[in-house]
Amino acid sequence: MELKRPINCDEQIQMLRTHGIVINDESFARLVLNNVGYYRLTGYALQYRKDTNSSDLSSPISLEHLYHIYKFDEKLRSLLRRYLEICEIYYRTQIADGFALRECIQPPHNQHYDEKNFYKKDVYNSVMESFNKERDYYKDGPIVKHHMAKYEGKMPIWVMTELLSFSNLSRLYSAMYNTDKECIAENCGTTSKTLEKHLHCLSVLRNKCAHCSRLYNAKMTPPVRLSKSFLT
Repeated sequence: MELKRPINCDEQIQMLRTHGIVINDESFARLVLNNVGYYRLTGYALQYRKDTNSSDLSSPISLEHLYHIYKFDEKLRSLLRRYLEICEIYYRTQIADGFALRECIQPPHNQHYDEKNFYKKDVYNSVMESFNKERDYYKDGPIVKHHMAKYEGKMPIWVMTELLSFSNLSRLYSAMYNTDKECIAENCGTTSKTLEKHLHCLSVLRNKCAHCSRLYNAKMTPPVRLSKSFLT
């Protein structure tokens, strides 16, 4: 099956008009299409389509209206990134310290490198495989250089979690035994089931914001689980 033929800016403007988007100023349309892109912009028109199998709109809307929605989404991502960073740093600290103070007290204090200390061993091994790649990516950084020289590349869990992506941090938590998860969750004022769901949802949202994905009118998968105390 052949893919769609690429089209130039003039053809994109004509395509927008064909589908029901009103363009009053072609200079403005070219500016928007050159800065944002046809594909990204038209994602904000999905809720206006006649049906899911058609690119035609149920009623005409202006390009300015569509662009305003895009700008709203841009500001929303920017706002969320600020608070997602606070959440990410907080959870990195809680997970690393919570596990370390339960499992890594006894020498050689590297129990987080032993799969026996994790319930979901396949998930744990997958996270560690990703961690090794991330460690190699940051091999020229002072943190990695220090631990390669002094500790043969092994790091305390509170250092390791600084290099893990937020997605892998979430997966590391999900791989722990319930007793460890509950202890960490209790320090966060919630349950392990709720925290596990929140970590996953936050990592998905964080990645969407980092990669400039559309949030407006987009569904979160899986849906966010909110506790009764939060809702009341």
